[in-house]
Amino acid sequence: MSKEALEKSIEHWEKNLEKVKKYELFPLGADECSLCNLYVDASCIKCPIYLKTQEPYCKNTPFMDVDKTVEILEYLNEKYSLTNENFFYFWQRLREDVIKEIEFLKSLRNK
Repeated sequence: MSKEALEKSIEHWEKNLEKVKKYELFPLGADECSLCNLYVDASCIKCPIYLKTQEPYCKNTPFMDVDKTVEILEYLNEKYSLTNENFFYFWQRLREDVIKEIEFLKSLRNK
């Protein structure tokens, strides 16, 4: 496992959390993840996330909840011309989901 890639991923998610606190969305996808940059071409087999979940592409991780909530917020922002703060419930949910993702990634440090 690349500890450097894991630490970069944790740092990336901590930056995402700061964006959420300012009601800013962030891009998602393999291009945004240092672990994916190393492991996605091999169906994630050696990725520490896969090693923990036995699932490729971050299935059964908090990332899936983040992805769903971001999708909802993108839809709401596109459909309604309201300020982001009007979707407080979803921003709070996204904040909680991102925190869970950070905690999940940190749990992989000792593996």
